[in-house]
Amino acid sequence: MPLKSGIADDGSEKKSKTTRMDNLNGVRIYPYKSRSLPQEIVFEILLRLPAQVIHDVMRRVYDEWKFVISTKAFIYNHLWNSTPGIIIMHKHMRFNGIYVEMRRGRLEICKFDLMDFYLRGSSVNGLVLAAPKRKEGDKNALFIINPLTKQQEAVLWDINFESAITLALDEASMKYKAVRSLCPKPPHCVSVLTIGVDNDWRYLDMKHVSERGQQALLDYPFATRGYVHWMGNYSVLTLNVETETIYEFPSIKEFKEFSPYAYLAMGRNLSCCYLPEQPESSGEYLMEVIEMNPETGEWTKLLSFDLKPLSERFKSSKSFEPFGVLGGGEVFLFGYKKLCVAYNVQTREIQLFELEKRAGNYYSVAHVNSMIWYR
Repeated sequence: MPLKSGIADDGSEKKSKTTRMDNLNGVRIYPYKSRSLPQEIVFEILLRLPAQVIHDVMRRVYDEWKFVISTKAFIYNHLWNSTPGIIIMHKHMRFNGIYVEMRRGRLEICKFDLMDFYLRGSSVNGLVLAAPKRKEGDKNALFIINPLTKQQEAVLWDINFESAITLALDEASMKYKAVRSLCPKPPHCVSVLTIGVDNDWRYLDMKHVSERGQQALLDYPFATRGYVHWMGNYSVLTLNVETETIYEFPSIKEFKEFSPYAYLAMGRNLSCCYLPEQPESSGEYLMEVIEMNPETGEWTKLLSFDLKPLSERFKSSKSFEPFGVLGGGEVFLFGYKKLCVAYNVQTREIQLFELEKRAGNYYSVAHVNSMIWYR
């Protein structure tokens, strides 16, 4: 509840004598008197709190805090200082996402209950595109949604859901764009629309893309910071969102022999997590994570960690469903049967929670809880 100060008969503000401490949703808050701390210090203190605590608790405590939290300077600084997490979603259910992040070595879980929407594409700055559950006679539409703040707004209408659409960000102009790939049958094409600016889609030049490369558009796109990627058996197509130019890079053919493997959008670059073949005599069971430079298409090793310590707890590492990496690469997040498991590769600590369905029914998207809005 908000803390209110009393007003004396002469109109001046009474000095609060209370020393009690409230407990709001598990967060301990000391009574705060206006201007008892410089705004710069309040800014820095709030900046270190999780976005969910700020939105659900701190903005309700005191008007001055609410003012600081609502400024663009605070919202963007908090976003840039936040550690990305992962949203895990069921492939065939309405949008009931599970947001997972690591804070101070502990797994933190936040469930999003936007049950009337289906998520479409990747997450950008904490924003997603989602389609509402259609009623008879409704037009096809897509909404931008902030799952944390529950802000939502219809931004695209008369959508052909045979196409794959994802949200992307032009970091130079800070404009959000919808990227659409239409590929039920040749000729395949990619088009772009700047949200809130354009009414018509711009079709991009794909004359330089090979026929085999165009087959990558049959897969769903991944958005990373400033880029959108499609992964095929022969090529990876990468769109530079700012210049609206598509590049074709060779795929790594050996991936088809690895099991399991998964492409992941983690932060700025596209990543791939896989189990390479290893001799049994080595006594190791290494998981490799490599990432692609979006400008050159070159793949480099990002992480390598031994999964053998998990063998005592889980029967087969080949049954893992990779969801991503947390904590700057220290924690491997994966699904196993009906469990979501976080494995710290340095301390070998295991944290887990139950899923409603088997892990193979879920997919993951890199995400960060934020209070940002697209305009």
